[in-house]
Amino acid sequence: MKQRFLIEGMSCANCALGIEKTLYKTKGIKEVNVSLIRKEMTVVFNVSQITENEIVNIVNKLGSVAKVFKDGEDLNG
Repeated sequence: MKQRFLIEGMSCANCALGIEKTLYKTKGIKEVNVSLIRKEMTVVFNVSQITENEIVNIVNKLGSVAKVFKDGEDLNG
């Protein structure tokens, strides 16, 4: 499954890189792309191994605030 997430609280490129590295080490994650500028990430994952909520919780534990992007939502706040 491919899902977009909104992320708040990333202050630098190292924050984005840390999220990517952590998720790539997580079972079920196939691909991660974090954009500091757009304040979002796209994740390709196996839904039988990890859920959207678990991905959100991982990002939140790293100090940022993530939520699942819903169609029609304004990315610019």
